[in-house]
Amino acid sequence: MPAWLAVAIGYLVLAGWIFRAGWLHPGAVTYGGNDGYLYTWFLLYTWFLRWTPYAVAHGLDPFVTHQTNAPDGANVLWSTPVVLLALIATPITMIGGPVFALTVLLTLAPVVSALALYGLLRRFVRVGPAALGGLFYGCGPYLIGSSYGHLHLAFMPFPPLLALLLIDLLVPDPQRQRSPGRTGVLLGLAIAAQALIGEEVLASSALAATVGVVALGAWHRGLVRARIGPAVRGLAVAGVTAGALLAWPLSVQFFGAGRVRGSIQPSGIAVSDLWTFVTPTPMQEFGPDAAVRHSLRFTGNAVEVGGYLGVPLVLLAIGAAVVARRHPLVRVLVPVGIVMAVLSLGDHLHVGCAAAPGGRDHTGRALSASAAGGGDAVAGAGRLPVRHARLLLHCRGRLGPRGVPRAE
Repeated sequence: MPAWLAVAIGYLVLAGWIFRAGWLHPGAVTYGGNDGYLYTWFLLYTWFLRWTPYAVAHGLDPFVTHQTNAPDGANVLWSTPVVLLALIATPITMIGGPVFALTVLLTLAPVVSALALYGLLRRFVRVGPAALGGLFYGCGPYLIGSSYGHLHLAFMPFPPLLALLLIDLLVPDPQRQRSPGRTGVLLGLAIAAQALIGEEVLASSALAATVGVVALGAWHRGLVRARIGPAVRGLAVAGVTAGALLAWPLSVQFFGAGRVRGSIQPSGIAVSDLWTFVTPTPMQEFGPDAAVRHSLRFTGNAVEVGGYLGVPLVLLAIGAAVVARRHPLVRVLVPVGIVMAVLSLGDHLHVGCAAAPGGRDHTGRALSASAAGGGDAVAGAGRLPVRHARLLLHCRGRLGPRGVPRAE
């Protein structure tokens, strides 16, 4: 059996156990929270999973509809319609219904995300460390927590794929080298696919990639100068490819009926507390009761507080970074992780649920009140800083136990 297949089966078994409640009653029960905020998201995703194939089958515009928010209708691209996932899951939806389709997608989300990082890590480490890194990523607190109400944030293969394709452009492997144009086409397809799953992940991944490229250029100027021409050609092809595929949805989103104007999400609520990274939340299977209770004081709800790593993993990541500090991959991952962690703190620092001097104080339930604003599609990356922590988990997964990159 190929190693990747064995790893995939292991991930799938674990995901099946995590989402076992939905599989015990297929089509009748799905994984999620029991409060009104999370139940609203459950209803929204099941509606989108049924609406998209219905619209395509009946020749309707899948992006603007009057089947909801009557009589005004809605531009669904300003919500989280997961258009591509809805199309892929159409056969499942037709056979088992949208609730069952949602259970299938939620189960596959950590598997696909973990496998994507596993594939990236196999460029640098052996099967064991790569599988463990994928596990940390796909089954980490942020992605599993997002499964309670944010399918578009739980399905995260794009960041590892983006990193892999950028490595091909900037630091190609002579044994696997493909032309910049071909890599650009693949990158454009990946960008378009992610935009039709969740633009927020696309935006934050682009930000992290920019930080990574700057860090690579700072450490290896000669390498970047030698590859800048092919990289620019590849990125140009990617832009053309993605632009052609996204021309229709983006024109509808920003110029069509029902487009959203103004600020959508309030700031300073969905942010990482300074203690978030080492304080377990209800999303963890195990944790001291006192620490879990303390985490409930953090702003936002438990689903959004996803930056937890834990003291042992933080120390392990620091140790791995120190040991392999001269490796090019580590020199990129460390600044990316630090920048994304800092950005997740928001526009002012929160320490133990209280804003630092000069900031504001918020209650733990404030995010629920803001949910009516919707519009996670684009604004989330800027107005919900805590979600930048998902890229911190990506960096953490790539510095897993025994996962110190080997020198090439």
